[in-house]
Amino acid sequence: MINYWTPQHRAMLYNDYFGSKWPDSRFMISDRWISATWFIGNNYKSESKRNVNDEPFFGAYPRGYLKRVSCMFPDAVNILHLFSGSLTEEQVHKDLLKHQLAFRVDGDHINMPDAVCEAEKVSNIIIPGSYDLIFADPPYSVEDAEHYGKCLVNKQKVLQECHKILKPGGSLLWMDQSPPIYAKKDWNFYGTISIYRSTNNRIRGVLMYEKV
Repeated sequence: MINYWTPQHRAMLYNDYFGSKWPDSRFMISDRWISATWFIGNNYKSESKRNVNDEPFFGAYPRGYLKRVSCMFPDAVNILHLFSGSLTEEQVHKDLLKHQLAFRVDGDHINMPDAVCEAEKVSNIIIPGSYDLIFADPPYSVEDAEHYGKCLVNKQKVLQECHKILKPGGSLLWMDQSPPIYAKKDWNFYGTISIYRSTNNRIRGVLMYEKV
């Protein structure tokens, strides 16, 4: 499969669209890498809540993250949100193009995802080679996992599962505080985004991988 959407093309899409509004968020582009720093701002509201009056859901995507990053993948049709948490159907679809379809998978049925499955076994419920793009935002530490009453996931196994269900040339956007171990024969690591949300919030990194 020939991927006409290179990392450089994707970065230029962002720079043309959101970079005109927030010049400091533009991607730096080289022959090998793309990288950016996004200052999301002092907005403590989360886009991911069970109800409008609830406190922000622990571990939710930073506000505005999906809208910004989604513009880089106009070619993606089938999109998977792994560790979807309380991300609602309305929230996940509002920034998609008309031809795009999103599917939410989480290990907890309480948040009403489209499917309930442990991330280390997601290929048991999804046909291999089904997805163009995967968003993954796992618990970053043992302490984080305890908030969900879970054990910390085996990140290497989750990457292997993501590799199975992605199409050749598909992308995995992995949000974390430390890069997971990956096999270079399986993945091309092509970019990073550093996200600063506000004071007293952790800095998150988005690691961008392409299936080889």
